[in-house]
Amino acid sequence: MAGKIDGNWTWQEKENLRDIESFSEQDQDLVILTSFGDVVYWEFWMESHPSIPIFQVLSDKSEVMLHLFSDWINPDVSPEEFSLRVYYGIVRFKETLRLHEANQKSNKSQQIQLKMNDRLLNVSMELKKAKEKIEDLSMTDSLTQIKNRRFFDFQLSRDLLQSSRYNTPLTLYIMDIDNFKSINDRFGHQVGDEILVRFGQIVNQCLRDADWAARYGGEEFVVVLPMTTTDGALASAERVRALVEKELATIEGETHTISIGLATFQGKKSMAELIKFADDALYVAKGNGKNKVVYFNNDTKECCEFPSPRAE
Repeated sequence: MAGKIDGNWTWQEKENLRDIESFSEQDQDLVILTSFGDVVYWEFWMESHPSIPIFQVLSDKSEVMLHLFSDWINPDVSPEEFSLRVYYGIVRFKETLRLHEANQKSNKSQQIQLKMNDRLLNVSMELKKAKEKIEDLSMTDSLTQIKNRRFFDFQLSRDLLQSSRYNTPLTLYIMDIDNFKSINDRFGHQVGDEILVRFGQIVNQCLRDADWAARYGGEEFVVVLPMTTTDGALASAERVRALVEKELATIEGETHTISIGLATFQGKKSMAELIKFADDALYVAKGNGKNKVVYFNNDTKECCEFPSPRAE
């Protein structure tokens, strides 16, 4: 223990400072102030040495700074009380340091845990996004960037269940690019792919938020319109047919068109039946000259052509 005494120590009990050494472990430093001198200096010194206990001998002119001193000692105390006050002051000081260090470790541990939790949350969010992206890619057609057959089978079964449960209409139509095999044979598959991509873009721009489209296979595409009757779906299908006839890129002066077959779910059809009726209507559209919309009439059980004004 290195004792530092500021000012002249006049007590006969000065020898008791030696006794204090036996109370200290690992050469504990301490400071005993009998006077301040330069108050600003001591304030700075105390703040700069938080691990050293400081005792002040009180006097009439003492400046008291409660938050910085370990204890105050009356100059009239007996040698035994003097030693005990310093001893217990050091004990309290060490305990305060220990609690402070424990609190700092606890706060640091808590901060580390919070950072770890944040990191785990970020990793979890990144993994979730990656999983969603993988799932989205697995259900998206790589060429046209619209949903694929896998998504079609999954989502249509859910939409039909919803429609059946709440007794709401659902209509779908199947679209097929006319003479597509001939296009591939004459101009090559790269030109065919360009037409498929452009066709997919036209379909997407015609859909409402609730509608969705999927590539059914080859040059066939399907549009599903939840909560939509036959009349509403026919208007949508005709809009797509007309836009394709007007805007789809021409090759060697040829205009490319589509044929559409449409069917409406009434709560009793299965998924396979609904697709079959739409496919039957598409077959009729192809056989009756192409570039037209044909729908399956649930009342007459017949395939009927929707009147389509021809583009000039």
